[in-house]
Amino acid sequence: MVGNSLHIHRERPNPMKIGTLLTAAIVSLAAVGGGLAVYVAATKYQTMDQVSVARRRLEIVRAVGDIPRYLNPERGFATNILMGPPAVDPKLRAELDKYRKQTDGARDKMNEVKGGDRQGDRRSGRYPQGCRQEDRLR
Repeated sequence: MVGNSLHIHRERPNPMKIGTLLTAAIVSLAAVGGGLAVYVAATKYQTMDQVSVARRRLEIVRAVGDIPRYLNPERGFATNILMGPPAVDPKLRAELDKYRKQTDGARDKMNEVKGGDRQGDRRSGRYPQGCRQEDRLR
């Protein structure tokens, strides 16, 4: 009796079956892969957004850079008319209008490129609500 009472029966824990282990490993790998895929997608989207903003800014800078290229000949031609003879030849005025159209075209292109930012400018409070785009450029 003494031998039987001292002997404690312990149950062995059930070893994990191979199928359960494989399932847990596959689920863990899928979770890690899914998390990595979400991270890569979010990073790529953020990078694409930054590239888009940079491309838009470059487009605006190029459009603004075209204005002096056309404005300088117009300004020089107008100065020549002012410093010339007192009677202005209509042909000279017509040529000045040609230069002015080029300048206005460059300014219109800049306004067109920048036009998409108009709502953002109003929301940020940089320009008053009733302010027209042409007034902001003066």
